[in-house]
Amino acid sequence: MSLAFAKTAMMLKPPVSGNEIEAYRTELAALRVGIIGAGRSGMACLRLLGRLAAETVLADVKPLEELRAEAEQAEALGAAVVPEFTQLQQLQRSQRRATAGSRSSASWS
Repeated sequence: MSLAFAKTAMMLKPPVSGNEIEAYRTELAALRVGIIGAGRSGMACLRLLGRLAAETVLADVKPLEELRAEAEQAEALGAAVVPEFTQLQQLQRSQRRATAGSRSSASWS
């Protein structure tokens, strides 16, 4: 789970009614989320957030050659991919390139 997602999830109350569920989805969709790790959990998080239209960046320490399948899946969902990830600044640089003219103006949390 990404830091921004975890931080936001802790601040949100669990939804109870249909209107609250819709409001919760809207809040998630407005996020820019860095997902660190392209394993099962990271890819599941990417698919979920992709369905909600959140801006996502998938980062992993592996080189692109080893992430080919995951990178293709991420890009099909509109996510940027950061191979050989070692520093949080890489997410910010990738996000700026990937979202030039993007639908959202939210900042990284």
